[in-house]
Amino acid sequence: MLFQAQKVTDESKACQLYGPYFYLAQDMNTIRIIAYGLLLLAVFTSCQEEIQRPDKVSKELLQNRLDMLVQRSLETFEQYPPIREKIYRSRTGFWTLRFAEESDWCSGFYPGILWQLYGYSSKESLMIGAKAYTSFLQEEALKSDSHDIGFKINSSYGQAWKIRKEQEFRSTLIQAARSLSRRYDARVQAIKSWDYNPGHYQYPVIIDNLMNLELLFEASRLSSEPTFYRLAKSHVETSLKHHFRKDFSSYHVVNFDSISGALLGRETNQGAGDESSWARGQAWGLYGMTMAFRYTRDSSYLRQAEGIADFMFTHPNMPEDFIPYWDFDAPDIPDAPRDVSAGVIAASALFELATYSNNRDALLNLGDQVLLSLESSKYQASRLPFFLDKSTGNMPIEEEVEVPIVYADYYYVEALLRRLSFFP
Repeated sequence: MLFQAQKVTDESKACQLYGPYFYLAQDMNTIRIIAYGLLLLAVFTSCQEEIQRPDKVSKELLQNRLDMLVQRSLETFEQYPPIREKIYRSRTGFWTLRFAEESDWCSGFYPGILWQLYGYSSKESLMIGAKAYTSFLQEEALKSDSHDIGFKINSSYGQAWKIRKEQEFRSTLIQAARSLSRRYDARVQAIKSWDYNPGHYQYPVIIDNLMNLELLFEASRLSSEPTFYRLAKSHVETSLKHHFRKDFSSYHVVNFDSISGALLGRETNQGAGDESSWARGQAWGLYGMTMAFRYTRDSSYLRQAEGIADFMFTHPNMPEDFIPYWDFDAPDIPDAPRDVSAGVIAASALFELATYSNNRDALLNLGDQVLLSLESSKYQASRLPFFLDKSTGNMPIEEEVEVPIVYADYYYVEALLRRLSFFP
């Protein structure tokens, strides 16, 4: 076999040899013909060299990268129109795409990417695609069986409302906030995260849940309904009290008694250990506290966000390129998998935090270091529809390890746009 003869078993190496032709091929015979031709060409030419890390973030660099992402999204949309059953989630193998159902917590990110890029470029094709993917999620606004309604609806309808102030988008956001509010319990003073495994978790609250509060804060502003704001701020206070350690790192899961509301324990579900610092969890905390300050102007949230940023970016196990390992306490560092999503979520948060903090320049510099590292072909996804590679979803169960994942792309676009806003 051709591939066996060439020993092309690694996806990144195959991409270097055959590039986008794999994506365009429709059958194995076509792939073999293209591969054979390219192998002949490779006798006379060398593979593309590693893209070098730029020295600084400039307006031109940001615009060039965003223009490239717009073009890649247009190519994806033109070749593969929106299908309800095929909302992109991740690439788990060279040939294998993983799709998100509407109920999947990741379902809102792809339409959110398209909305953001439409807002940047005004390309009508992106708006048409964004509307189609967003419409698939409308029924999710009526459900209260998951705290992730914030991720699903705010990432899609929330971005839609920012770009196009259509009444449908506003109404869906408010309805979703009502649904999410039903998961709040006054005894715990927080929104319940998971319903599964009741034999172990009575009332679990995860650090990720901070991200879903933006839906409540925004819906309160849109509807002049103070209850949404009150519940969101109460949850932030509970998380501030129970999720964070003295060094500003955070636990993943806090379990409460469902009757008394008392604290039962702190542990992990996706980290290396109960006392470890799961990288994406730290990024959720940084982003969530920064966002909470935006809506409340509570100075304790600002101090917490600054402390989390300091913990992450001065940690002795933070790599030199500022792309974190999946857990800061992973046992196999420096050979542990990276998590690009943790780095880019943090970078996006840093760019917002810089607008509030007295440490503006230092925070911008940290975020810039992440973006500069992501310019390397090491972290750029080589195949449509994704932008970034090397994100790690759930390492303990070896799910989506160092692969392209849609939420990394969502926060990448957001980070680029936020950084661009600093330039005149």
